[in-house]
Amino acid sequence: MKILKSPSSQALLNRILADPGLPEKIKSLDPRELAALIDRVGLEDCGEIVAFASTQQLEQMFDQDVWRSAAPGADEEFDAARFGLWIEILLELGAPAAAKTIGEMDPDFLTMAFSQLVWVTEFDWLRDQSASETRLDKIMESSLSYEIEDFILFSRDPRSWDAVLTLIAELDSDNHSFMNRILERCAHLSLEQIDDEGGLWSVLSSEQQIKSDVAYEREKRRETQGFVSPADARAFLKLAAGPLDMEDHVSPARFRDHVHLMTSTRANGANEFGRAVSKMADSRFARVQAILMGSPTDNSPHFEELNYLANVLVSGWEINGRSPRPGEAVQVVLETCEKGLTSLPGARSFIEAFRAGWSQNGFKL
Repeated sequence: MKILKSPSSQALLNRILADPGLPEKIKSLDPRELAALIDRVGLEDCGEIVAFASTQQLEQMFDQDVWRSAAPGADEEFDAARFGLWIEILLELGAPAAAKTIGEMDPDFLTMAFSQLVWVTEFDWLRDQSASETRLDKIMESSLSYEIEDFILFSRDPRSWDAVLTLIAELDSDNHSFMNRILERCAHLSLEQIDDEGGLWSVLSSEQQIKSDVAYEREKRRETQGFVSPADARAFLKLAAGPLDMEDHVSPARFRDHVHLMTSTRANGANEFGRAVSKMADSRFARVQAILMGSPTDNSPHFEELNYLANVLVSGWEINGRSPRPGEAVQVVLETCEKGLTSLPGARSFIEAFRAGWSQNGFKL
């Protein structure tokens, strides 16, 4: 929920941002002064101020801002939700910039912080656990999770899940060995905590995970309506920008588990969508058009894939600083798939064709 700013704090923010000497002034502030300024204005509105802070300033602000007492006189404890909000603010500067800043911080701090936001388990350990605990598979299906290399991550706080995944993926891409060491250490910490709390099933089925389950079910409902979360959209576009031999763990399983060979054979009674594309696309999208006109129904995997790809662009890409309109997204998807089919005639799906075309076009997030 967006917090309405008081006139005084909003006016202060406007004056700060209008100052042409802002970058130098921010860098010259003592971290405690900068933290006080951010606290007064509100962290949610301070992305442009945080952009000019140094890594050293941020680290010292974290020492003050993300450690809090639950009550007067009580020991300070790490506030994972607050750190998750900081990650969201840093990501407003762009994932590469956020990863560069976070990647320069103390590895011990990052291990502790990430382990408070996600459970990290090693794939082999999880497989052994699943074999001995028959209830695990069902509870894992209803938990927010993500696979990266040899690790499976489970959400501990659904509010920051998208932001944390985006940052971890960017850190892994920017400095794989560094992120791998962090995840290994997080996995060690997670294993100790999981053992202390009675095993992974107990952890994932605990009261703390109810929020995660609710969030997961919400995402599943929205997915059936064609929605693609921003984090999933960005992850897929990042995958598409890479080499085709990189394994796809991002697009919906129904597209990956049931790979369908494309065909240009025309079916009897071509569907309305195919005819619409035929009229709109003319000869520019001849290969896409031939496949669509050969699909017997609008519910074929071909149309599901195209809808998914268009929603990916609407949710995770931008044109001139804004999200593309649906019509613009469809146009880019058709252009990209046509280019991919031209360079990769043996593409097995529109997902694969899109990846081939996207990497050639050099589109960026």
